[in-house]
Amino acid sequence: MTSTALIARPQQSSPRVFPAITAEFYSSSPAPAAATPDQQAALHLVALAYRDLTKAQLFFARNLSPQDHLARLLIQHRLGFEAELSAEWQQADFYWQQIQNQLCALRKQGFFWQALADEVARDYPDAEVLKDPVALRQRLVEELLIDTHCGFYNGLNQVQQQATGEADGAQSGSRRDRNFAHISFLEALLPQSSLPSEGWLAMLALPWQQQIDRYRADQNWREAIGLCRHRLSLYPKSVAYQIELAEVEGAAILATLKKGESKQQFKANARCLQKGIRQFEALAKTYPYNRVIYDYLGDLHHFQAIQLGNAGEVAAGLVAAEKALVYAPQLKGALSTRDDLTQLMNQIQAQVTQLKANLKQQPNTRLTAQGQQLTAQAKKGFALRDAYLKSPQVVATQSSVKLAQAMEVWRNLPGLPPDPTEQQALALYSSLSQILQQPPPDKASLTDDWQRVSQAHSELAALPPDPICAFLEQRLWKTQAAIPIVTPPPPLANPVVLRPTRLDPQPSREPLLPWLFSRQNPVLKTQMALAIAALLVAGGLGLYELSVRQTRARAYAQLMTAAQADQPLAVMDSAETFLSRSPLSGKDAREAQVKQLYAQAFVSWFLQQPGAPEAATLQRYQQRYQELTAQ
Repeated sequence: MTSTALIARPQQSSPRVFPAITAEFYSSSPAPAAATPDQQAALHLVALAYRDLTKAQLFFARNLSPQDHLARLLIQHRLGFEAELSAEWQQADFYWQQIQNQLCALRKQGFFWQALADEVARDYPDAEVLKDPVALRQRLVEELLIDTHCGFYNGLNQVQQQATGEADGAQSGSRRDRNFAHISFLEALLPQSSLPSEGWLAMLALPWQQQIDRYRADQNWREAIGLCRHRLSLYPKSVAYQIELAEVEGAAILATLKKGESKQQFKANARCLQKGIRQFEALAKTYPYNRVIYDYLGDLHHFQAIQLGNAGEVAAGLVAAEKALVYAPQLKGALSTRDDLTQLMNQIQAQVTQLKANLKQQPNTRLTAQGQQLTAQAKKGFALRDAYLKSPQVVATQSSVKLAQAMEVWRNLPGLPPDPTEQQALALYSSLSQILQQPPPDKASLTDDWQRVSQAHSELAALPPDPICAFLEQRLWKTQAAIPIVTPPPPLANPVVLRPTRLDPQPSREPLLPWLFSRQNPVLKTQMALAIAALLVAGGLGLYELSVRQTRARAYAQLMTAAQADQPLAVMDSAETFLSRSPLSGKDAREAQVKQLYAQAFVSWFLQQPGAPEAATLQRYQQRYQELTAQ
């Protein structure tokens, strides 16, 4: 894959209605003289990108006409278009995402596209395409939005090609990755287009592969695996995509292994391989008809057998070697490893027998740690291996591998119907194996042999014999297989290319007010709101604390002055003011003194009364005194 490869939306049979996407797309230009009514209507709609909407209309979409709604969408496109050309990528991404969000919102409003199409039909009665609401939405998405992202992807690829004079490592990583951002935005638009899934693949296959190759070269395994899985979520039957996922996952697993310099490291490697084996077992359940996945399972078990053997876990290594051969019977390395481990186990058992004989002759001698490990391995011996070979797991695995091989043979034979049943694939595989093991005497007898063998299987009755006999002839007599004629795809007709005016990203950020009132980054906005609320609460509490301390300071000063002047009523009032304002930071060291002076003043005031005080007054002072001194 080269960085100069371009992508384009599959050509439509009907003429384009929106203007062609160029760097001057939003420059004012009159309609061409030969413009159709649909093209005139499309130019009118594009001009809405300059409509003067209020902040409330732009941010909240309140009280908007159908054309105002479209203007709001096109304004975002114009601003994103301009920001992308200026390499202000963070700002551009905000507007591209806003377009996605607004399209989703408008999709839920079924009346919008119908109302907009009705206005087009009223203003341009001769329009044929844009008066249909579905066609209007699809043309807008395809000819305006999708073509924009195709153009920026192509332009960024060309910019990279011009920068080949730089060392690859010296190029800005963000610059090399920017084209892939447009593929993400493009992919999100495809469900709202009229393009079938084959059309999606025509645009996405090359960028996906380019991106995966980049991740693999950088050993960014997580991103590579994520993209491979995403690609398969859209095209789960693609055998090539399944195989590449297996390749990437296998490379990621092997990248975690470290050079073994101790038994502990060999054991750690064996554990990493076991984790990888579980991942591939899950893949085999998801894609049970892919033989390559079973080959990788055989390789991983083989590597694990080697690591276990080096770690001294010979019994477990023997099991891993047998599993490798069950998954991949022709794996020569696994055969050699199994023989080596078998020989090593025999040596261990012989050595342990000798150790036991020596211990009997020297009763006070104890085994070393190494001797204890050897004894444990000798005790396990071949029991784990034999138990595995007798388990139903072996038969189940062999059946799965055979079925995957049968499916692969079916897929590789041209002219056979796609998606065979398991019975059909197994019957074909069995019939082919029978002929290959007992071949006919000459080529002339091959067709008769195939008819005889296939008649035993009703599943094969409807299969065309020619491609099957050609396959058998090539295998039996080594004849040259027919070279398939591959027709290269036609060159792209005038692909859109939008080249940014700058090579490296420029400082930019999301526009504050549009971002604040958008639906983007809700988690971040919630965190910001909580932080602001916490600051406001902390500030309010701080002001309250300051007010309490100032009030207490004044009340305490007044209380001490009144106490020196023997004014009990003033002492009581100041004490009440002091005690009624409690600080948040804890007790005040002056509080005990204030309560003591308060009690003394209360008694003094009571005794100074010429007669018994009124019951209501006494009750009020007594109740207030009890409330404040009880705190």
